[in-house]
Amino acid sequence: MKLCAIIPCFEQADFVANAIGSVLRQLGDRDGAVIVVDDGSRDGTGGLLAQMAVDEPRLTLIRQPHQGAAAARNAGLAALPDDCELVTFLDSDDVMCLGRIAADVPLFADDPALDFTFGRIRMVDALDYVSGQPTRTARQVEFSGPHLGAALFRRSFVDRVGQFDTGFIQGEDVDYLLRTFEASPKFLQTDTLCVNFLRHDRNLLNNSSEARRGFLHALQKSVARRRADPSIVVHRPAFPMRALTEASFDASPQRMALSASPTTKSGTLKRGIFAAPGT
Repeated sequence: MKLCAIIPCFEQADFVANAIGSVLRQLGDRDGAVIVVDDGSRDGTGGLLAQMAVDEPRLTLIRQPHQGAAAARNAGLAALPDDCELVTFLDSDDVMCLGRIAADVPLFADDPALDFTFGRIRMVDALDYVSGQPTRTARQVEFSGPHLGAALFRRSFVDRVGQFDTGFIQGEDVDYLLRTFEASPKFLQTDTLCVNFLRHDRNLLNNSSEARRGFLHALQKSVARRRADPSIVVHRPAFPMRALTEASFDASPQRMALSASPTTKSGTLKRGIFAAPGT
């Protein structure tokens, strides 16, 4: 099954080659592609990506004026080849965990009705890019939460969900995930460690007020959709929907809402973030 990874990128010359390499090394002889959208970078990112695209035939480079992450991801979706069957997203400063593709891709062949898988995240503050693992002294914590890189989607389901909302400055990824859980999906929550979520001094999440504002806006839009159409039912994941700004290396497992028992079942929360409108 052909897998395509979409990587939006804005001025990440120090990180993006490692993000791309983490996908390519796992693809190996598999049919797949990496689509990188340079969202108007003004540093050395553009030249780096241009050279990588010359050297690597599985890499597609798209350039556009700076429009934000949502528009960049939409450009990646528009560039998906017709024979692409599976889609995942990776931030340009993150690294796909070793074994992620080998673990999750066969699940789609086993179940033709499966819309997407959703695995786990490793938040880390230092990576050894040769091994693809955290350094010996890195702080790290594993958890399940609303990180787009933890999902692997069937292409037909992505087409059903549609584009990212370009009205967001931040939070467009949370909005997209909420829409996937509202789309009556068949999904499998797994123990697969999917993404090394790298925390560093240039993370967008460091602007915590803007990140929280985007997160709350995504939640409000979900509630508004369900109030407008009561037939929409949210099929919940087995973790609370909390902003990634709350993630901490020092937090307890309970605070991080670790999912010890991933579930294959779907359901609807009766209280909290996913409450039905009016409850």
